[in-house]
Amino acid sequence: MKILITIVLLLFSVVNCSRSVVKYTPEMEEKFKQVQNFPLIFNVPKVEEYDAWGRAQSFVGKYSPMKIQIVSDFIIDTYNPTEGRRGYNIVKTPVKDSIEFTVEVTLGKFADREIAINEAHACAYYIKTGNLYYIPKKPSNTNPLFIIGGIILSVPLIYMFITILRP
Repeated sequence: MKILITIVLLLFSVVNCSRSVVKYTPEMEEKFKQVQNFPLIFNVPKVEEYDAWGRAQSFVGKYSPMKIQIVSDFIIDTYNPTEGRRGYNIVKTPVKDSIEFTVEVTLGKFADREIAINEAHACAYYIKTGNLYYIPKKPSNTNPLFIIGGIILSVPLIYMFITILRP
């Protein structure tokens, strides 16, 4: 009986400490690819400048972990990112009959580069189109480190149950 309880607890720990794969529909995958491939330097017509600049300020204000430091008619800049965070620098430049936008992301020490790049593309896409598509980072398939960590963390729990259940 003790062995059965031990095995059940061990399996429960392994399952809870591992991550599963997130499944996306083909439509979601296609949209994520479209957003991920959207350029970080792009143009909008001058008639859309005001709305696009408002979307840029809105995105940085809502989704940047760093507060906005400077907002002018041509620049949105956050404070320098601290450890594990990211900041934004967005510049708009008049070019003939359009406005060029440049979206840059700045990484603090230990910041997740993949998430930052995905969010920069999502920001650029939002500024241009007005459509917000967040690109989540897909969890990896079951990570061996999580399984090992789950086993190590469950050993004291299993030991405790075994000693409690001893006659």
